[in-house]
Amino acid sequence: MQQGISLTGGDLPLFNDAISGLQTIQTIFNHELNHCLLDYYPSHYNSNPSIDASNRYFSLKNDISSDGHLPIPKAIDPRGILKAMKSQDLVYAPENVVEYYKASNNRHVFLLS
Repeated sequence: MQQGISLTGGDLPLFNDAISGLQTIQTIFNHELNHCLLDYYPSHYNSNPSIDASNRYFSLKNDISSDGHLPIPKAIDPRGILKAMKSQDLVYAPENVVEYYKASNNRHVFLLS
C-alpha cells in the first residue's frame, strides 16, 4: 500500500522544460551506470506530461534494523487504520516517512505535523 501524488503543469513551457531536464538527467545517469536503467517516460494527465511520486506506508521488517521502527504519527493515521493493518512482517520506518508542507501567501513554508 502506498500514497502518491501527480504533478502537472498543464501545457506550461516551464514545466515541459523541467520534464525535458528530467529526461536529460536520466540519460546521463544511464550512461554513467552502463545502461542499466530503464528509459524515463513521463506520465500524462489530460494529454499533458506529469510527474508521479509515491511512497510505501510500510517496509518489510527484515529490511529494517530493529532500532529503525517508528510509531505511526496520529497526523497521518488519526483513526488508527494503518496501525491496524500493520503486521509482524511490516513496520513503519524512516524510509516510509513523508513530510507534508504548506506554503502561505507571505512566502513562508510550514511543516504540517
